[in-house]
Amino acid sequence: MRTPRVMCATVFAAVMGCALPEIEAANWPQWRGINRDAVSQEKGLLQTWPAEGPPLAWKMTGLGEGKASVAVVGRKVYTMGDRSGSQFILAFDLDERKELWAARVGTRWDGGAYCTPTVAGELIFGIGTYGDLVCVETATGKEVWRRNFGKDFDGKGMTGWGWSESPLVDGDNVVCTPGADQAMMVALNKKTGATVWKAPKPPDHSAGAGYSSIIICNAAGVKQYVQNTGGGLIGVSAADGKLLWANKKIARGTAHACTPVAGGDYVFCSNGYGGGAVFLKIVAGGGGLKAEEIAYVPADKFANWHGGAVLVGDYLFGGHGWDTDSRPTCLNLKTGQVMWQVSPAAGDSLSVAYADGRVYMRYGDGTMMLVEPSPEGFKVAGKFKEAVTGGRSLAHPVISDGKLYLRCQNTLMCYDITKK
Repeated sequence: MRTPRVMCATVFAAVMGCALPEIEAANWPQWRGINRDAVSQEKGLLQTWPAEGPPLAWKMTGLGEGKASVAVVGRKVYTMGDRSGSQFILAFDLDERKELWAARVGTRWDGGAYCTPTVAGELIFGIGTYGDLVCVETATGKEVWRRNFGKDFDGKGMTGWGWSESPLVDGDNVVCTPGADQAMMVALNKKTGATVWKAPKPPDHSAGAGYSSIIICNAAGVKQYVQNTGGGLIGVSAADGKLLWANKKIARGTAHACTPVAGGDYVFCSNGYGGGAVFLKIVAGGGGLKAEEIAYVPADKFANWHGGAVLVGDYLFGGHGWDTDSRPTCLNLKTGQVMWQVSPAAGDSLSVAYADGRVYMRYGDGTMMLVEPSPEGFKVAGKFKEAVTGGRSLAHPVISDGKLYLRCQNTLMCYDITKK
């Protein structure tokens, strides 16, 4: 096992505003990594792949049905999956590849679990597709507390796919999105589940949670939670839940699933089904904050369904379109300019991550690519077909401790991507 860089990870997390307990750089403790930006701080990884791809270290089954990605902390991996009529948070030992425990969250959902659980020290948090937020012990899977978005907050999803959010843990609180008029977003005490504050939806926004997850942003010097809700983008004060700004330019009536991306004072988000992409700059003004629209890219030029985007420097990398037409694309965060866009390299949706100078692009048909993050053009450094395919490989790629983790429904694959 490679030596973890604890000090590096701690400093980086402090700079970015992440409030999870002290974590090693090699870990990937939640949705889209340490800072929810799909960026790994690891070094010493392969810069090119052989024709057959990096070596498959192992694969294991038992994850159940679902599109949830995985969280990796130490020598354990956590995810959510449906099996035997129920939905579970699951824990596995990476060395022996065996299940450690399964904590029931709720009823099975047709299509499987969506939420990637959040590991925060001694506690783990997961959201079931029927809106059950469950806190369990990391060591044993024993339930500590639970809330339900519908029953407790009168929440609802924006359309018919339930809840897909991965909860955010920030300091003493867990923050999530019930989607209610008076509780679009809530902060709960992470140890007890007690309500700390509730943030109502903006007056001109529709109700309903999207299928996205909250990020922490420090734009204009104010710590805030940014979310892609059913009514559009919102920025909420981390201190008290006060609405700071809102934007509904890319709001549509079907599904909002792309996790926002923040860089400095800039915020980007995109939606499919005609939503397009919006580029905002958060500025101080009038005694509060304003979201200035820097650019809007129409849906025929860029629309991201659920694969997300990753920011490298000032440039975003992600997929435009879905199914058989997800086109690798590069955009400028500060201007909205489409730097390049190429024909689909494989089939289905395209999800992304970044580590050590390379963007990892995963297609839903099980095609994996390594790409140089250049605004000058699409430069592929490796491509291979995953060992297990089928049932749509929509779980986002995870990079942890020199390994690339890829989930395909019931199976988890582990590839060794370290330099030899």
